Amino acid sequence: MPAGVPQLEVEFLVDAGGVLHVTAQENRTGKRAQLQVVPNHGLSRDEVEQIERDSVTHARDDMQQHRVADLVVNCSLDLKWIGDQLARHGTALDPDYRADLERQIDSLRTMVETAKADWRAADANQMHQAKEALDNASLRLQEVAITASLRQDG
Repeated sequence: MPAGVPQLEVEFLVDAGGVLHVTAQENRTGKRAQLQVVPNHGLSRDEVEQIERDSVTHARDDMQQHRVADLVVNCSLDLKWIGDQLARHGTALDPDYRADLERQIDSLRTMVETAKADWRAADANQMHQAKEALDNASLRLQEVAITASLRQDG
């Protein structure tokens, strides 16, 4: 047909999978053509399903790794603070109490280093218990540090 004569109606539809469906019809003759454009990028349905299966399979390991990572961060902060306070005020403590704190610090530090090297080698429950035990054991040290701080300010 000469230019300007054809009357085309074109319809575009993109489905959830990213496939483009194009339909064209010439209104005067009724001729119709269809085309489907399938993207060749992204993930296939099989790949998506495999990723979903893997996420379920590895969920427990992922949660355990996250728990260990959180414990490493929190234990490291406690070890730093308690270690700093012990260095400053350790001489004001009973020698047996100080030795017990140092033993607990060394034990927890070893657990943290093990977890940093390989999170699978860490026992998260044991680490948590050791952290709680050190926190509770350090209460007397904290009292001494606070008292010393108040005396300096006063």
